[in-house]
Amino acid sequence: MAGIIRNGLLSAARRLSNPTKCFLQTPTASLNASNTRLLSTKLTGSLWQMSNNNVSKTRVHHLMNCKCGCRSYSTDADEEMTNILEDEIMLESEKVLDLPKISSFKVAKLDGSHFELERKQGNETISIEVNVNAAVESAGPAEEGEDEEMICRPDFEVNISKKGSKHVLSIFCMFDKSEDMDEDTDLFIIHSISLYNESNEDATYTLQAENLDEDMYRMFMTYLEDRKLDKDFADELIDFATVYEHQQYLKFLENIKSFVSSK
Repeated sequence: MAGIIRNGLLSAARRLSNPTKCFLQTPTASLNASNTRLLSTKLTGSLWQMSNNNVSKTRVHHLMNCKCGCRSYSTDADEEMTNILEDEIMLESEKVLDLPKISSFKVAKLDGSHFELERKQGNETISIEVNVNAAVESAGPAEEGEDEEMICRPDFEVNISKKGSKHVLSIFCMFDKSEDMDEDTDLFIIHSISLYNESNEDATYTLQAENLDEDMYRMFMTYLEDRKLDKDFADELIDFATVYEHQQYLKFLENIKSFVSSK
């Protein structure tokens, strides 16, 4: 049962990531105007009959007096959800780890799903912005009797500024998730590159990396490697992001439980 909510969310995310498949598997029906009115009439009549007979087989609604004198509203589903969340929180709490270190970079900011890393090199400041939302996936098939291990491989933006320049070089990167990777394959790829002036960022031209020739692309990858953004960094970023995302997931569960159980 461990991680049942998380694995369920992962399955839902997979279905949503393929809307065409979901659409093809969803039966469709065409109703003309008369059929629509007939269905509406039957539905209205059914709802009236249920309310008239005080039928409530699936959920029991409770109105409880609060200390402030107001009346709070809850259902058996609320209680069931709270119990499930408590179980999930207990299981996930056992897996919480301390944040690992990332060589050559310091953590500059932790803010919900967002965190920033930073390092100084010569006259440059290199900052990395990361958001762990929608970046969790299965690390691979789980062994029999064990939970599916999750891994976080988020996109990240590298911003490089210099003391003598008003411009910032921004390189947006993504982890390579192709299945045919080998030891020589870069763990991450460059998606886009821009050079912007902070006073007019919205008007900045952005170059898609897929339009670069191979030599120019390798030049930018080497440029990043010279600033410690290499395979070792990529591995450490995955480890950090995976632990950090799990901490945020646990906080999310606790906040949802607090909200659902509040009177």
